[in-house]
Amino acid sequence: GTLKTMNKHLATFILALVEIVKDSRWFLLILALAIIMFADMIEIISKNSGLCDGASTSDVLGGRRRLSAQDDFCSAYTVDSYVRIYAVLVGDVGLEDFQQSGIIVLLFVIFTFFGILVLLSVLIAIVEDAYSRAKIKSFALFGRARVEFVARQRIRNRFLWPERDRETGGG
Repeated sequence: GTLKTMNKHLATFILALVEIVKDSRWFLLILALAIIMFADMIEIISKNSGLCDGASTSDVLGGRRRLSAQDDFCSAYTVDSYVRIYAVLVGDVGLEDFQQSGIIVLLFVIFTFFGILVLLSVLIAIVEDAYSRAKIKSFALFGRARVEFVARQRIRNRFLWPERDRETGGG
């Protein structure tokens, strides 16, 4: 509320953030579905092809156990596979984590292409479009926010100090 009335650039930034959040809801749904879909496919392939029958391939680093991708996909907790696939999107990945079988390599390549190239390009387009609309609307909205701010201040002052308002003639 009050932050938008201080500076036109800040008002534009806040408006852009609101527009980005509104515009990205469908994108986030598609992203979540893609993560769930690819994680489930790799988990099903891993469990049904016998890749989960062997010993754990985890490392112990600095007293903490670091699970391999195979351990995450073979875990009893499905969330582990979702987090592993999300890690691919943010760059925490190596192809060696997904070389258990040819079909898993193919799914990895498809997901990296779809997730990184396509979806992140769409996200950039959503952000750029929302920011452009926010820049166009910012001047009018900044003026409106300032008028609303002054009106709220006047009402607050009339409520808190009614005698001062009568002395000045109500204006």
